[in-house]
Formats: sequence, structure tokens, C-alpha cells
Amino acid sequence: MEFLSTKGTGRHLLIFGSRKSGKTSMSVGIGTELSIKHKTGLYTTAMKLFSMFAESDKILLEKTINLWTWRNSSLLIIDDINPGDPIKIDLVTPELFLKFIDTSFGHSIEPNEKNREILRTKNVIWVMGNKDPENNLLDQWRHMLNQIGVKSENILSVNLGSSTQRTPVQ
Repeated sequence: MEFLSTKGTGRHLLIFGSRKSGKTSMSVGIGTELSIKHKTGLYTTAMKLFSMFAESDKILLEKTINLWTWRNSSLLIIDDINPGDPIKIDLVTPELFLKFIDTSFGHSIEPNEKNREILRTKNVIWVMGNKDPENNLLDQWRHMLNQIGVKSENILSVNLGSSTQRTPVQ
């Protein structure tokens, strides 16, 4: 509710949970609520977003007539960053994600300040796997967001737990 009620930009919501815990449904529900308020949103997977990071605005204008892209939407939902239980390994780490943010046409020599600024100032929902206290995943993702300039007070998180903990509605 805090994420939905905030009128500003640059808010980041990390949604943790195992497979089938409702992470994607929650993120899409939030996106739907914001679209009712006439906000633009883009839903994408992490793998698809990685290729979008390297596209320039000029290339986008030449190739597509989309109403909005990851760069100009009000809300960005990044799904499938990591699947969660029963898959135990993280396919995408915060360090790897940062490398993709900094990719510029196949090169990663310096930080890509444009990509960083856009992510820093945009409302983003990060849909990822389990919050593993042993690996401090929440802290690692917060640290990566801090590295691109997101203030700690603009990072929210929710852990939906495992699908076996859910109580059926009667």
C-alpha cells in the first residue's frame, strides 16, 4: 500500500517469494491500479530488459511505434529475475544486473549514467525469488540500488513466503 500511495518517483519495491507464491500477480495488480490512475507501465522479464538496456532512443524510434518504453514509462515491472524455490541458485545476481545496466552497445567500460539515472528516478517493481537470509539477498539488492543512486528510504520490500504457507480462501 505504501508503494501505491506514494505520489513521487524513484520508488523501488522488491518482491520476494518462492514459485507460485503470487509475486507476479501482486506486481501486475499494482501495475493495474496505477494504470487506472492514468500512469503508464511496462511489464518485462529481466532477460528481455537486458537487451533493452543497450538500445538507444534513436534506434527505438526507428524500430517501433510503442507508446512507451522502459525509459519513458511511469512504472517498470521486472519479472523473473530469479524463479525461487524449488530452484535454489540465483540465475541473476545484483552484480550481474548492474553489469547489464551499464552495457552500452556491447561494451561495459564505464557506468552507463543514462541507464542508471532512468532506473534511479523511475518507480520499479523487482520480482525475484526467495529472500535467503543466509546469502543476505535483500541487502545485496539494496546495495546494488544504492550504487546506482537510489536512496535507502525509497527501497521497500515484501516477502510472500512459500506457496505451501498460503491458506486457502473459503
